[in-house]
Amino acid sequence: MNVKRTACAASLLTAALLSWQAQAQLVNTEAVTTPLEPLGAPAGLVRERLDQAAEAARDRARIAEAQAREAALDPVTRALANPLAKLPGALPIMGADGTPAFEEVTVEDGWRAVAREWLVWLPDGEQASLVQAGIAELSRQALPALGLTVVRIQVSAELDNRQALEALLPAATHAGLDRNHTYASQRAPSQDLEPATAAPGFQCPVAARVGMVDTAVQADHPAFESVAITHQNFLPEGLAEPLAQQQAHGTAVAGLLVGRRPEGSTQAQARLPGSQLYAASAFYGRSDYSQGATTQSLLQALNWLASERVVAINLSLAGPPNKLLAAAIAGISRQQIAVVAAVGNEGPASPPLYPAAFPGVVGVTAIDQQQAVYRWANQGEQVDFAALGVSVATARAMSSQQTRPWGHETGTSMAAPLVTARLACALAEGKSLAQALDDLQQAAVDLGMPGRDPVFGVGWVQ
Repeated sequence: MNVKRTACAASLLTAALLSWQAQAQLVNTEAVTTPLEPLGAPAGLVRERLDQAAEAARDRARIAEAQAREAALDPVTRALANPLAKLPGALPIMGADGTPAFEEVTVEDGWRAVAREWLVWLPDGEQASLVQAGIAELSRQALPALGLTVVRIQVSAELDNRQALEALLPAATHAGLDRNHTYASQRAPSQDLEPATAAPGFQCPVAARVGMVDTAVQADHPAFESVAITHQNFLPEGLAEPLAQQQAHGTAVAGLLVGRRPEGSTQAQARLPGSQLYAASAFYGRSDYSQGATTQSLLQALNWLASERVVAINLSLAGPPNKLLAAAIAGISRQQIAVVAAVGNEGPASPPLYPAAFPGVVGVTAIDQQQAVYRWANQGEQVDFAALGVSVATARAMSSQQTRPWGHETGTSMAAPLVTARLACALAEGKSLAQALDDLQQAAVDLGMPGRDPVFGVGWVQ
């Protein structure tokens, strides 16, 4: 299966969205105005074309309905579902000692990054110093499992743009120069859960080594009583381990990968029983409802996971098309490790988000119990599969304020682990990555327009 796309996906998506907006007005007349087949065509073929037109009209109606519901949401709910839109232009990230560790700011194209910090990917064997007037080297680290050496620099305000830096730095560094961008988790507000409502799922017959990059996981949660979890912290220097409320996202994702389901559910066992989870903690708290991770932290986390020989990595996060992150994921893909990412929760009109839109990454969208797409889910050529991601039963991080161990979670973040688990199981059984993806494609249930489409991808992974 050809999982990924090219850099032109953004322009294709924009054109497709404009087309959808124009076609949305034709929902009630589609079956009448669309030419189907010449007179005398076989009745079966005519019926097939009518069914396809009707299904396409229903898809557009569902999108229009979702956009109408989105417009009617109150501002608080809208902020929770899409926290990036509500962050201030400059946000100090507080360190363990109560003082700002660094500042996160809005940069080009509306992306977020650490203020005045850039990353440089050096070619093999390159040792030259990058220090000169207006540029300070903060760190230099070899990431052997990714085949990268990364230098983190801080620049003056006058040099804080690509054109100015490329004029000063050696030409050999230009291809691997980018900001220390930040990424966001892709989870909506939690909901309470009565445990008996949890849905069943598949159970892998073999143990797997599976990885995730997320917030910290609450390892002493009852969902993980018999789970082997190896945790490594990749938070930027000076930041404290996340508090219990900031472990919610990682705990929910881990619960969907390897955690025991709530008591009273139709299947209380884990999807990957007996498996080893490698949990890389890279997210810091931005606010009560938003977490961020720097590109540098993600690179370090991916390097560790690759060195631990995991068969699949879950990335329930989204953000900009950073060049160094793209290079890291390309290196991991060459090692035949499955990389699965949430496509993002910024809505059907959003441009593609990354890493889901990088070549070699399996992008996953979220659907509900009626197989309708999640109203905030991104759409486009980066969508490979759909999985249940609305009101999903999983582990909930516990604290003095939150004592219930399970809840309902929503977002493309919650859909991605279901696909990660399926691929990890197939790879642990000895299948190649290409075969595992092909099997998943063959098993997927086609939703929406016939064949692959920008809303559901290949189809629904049950």
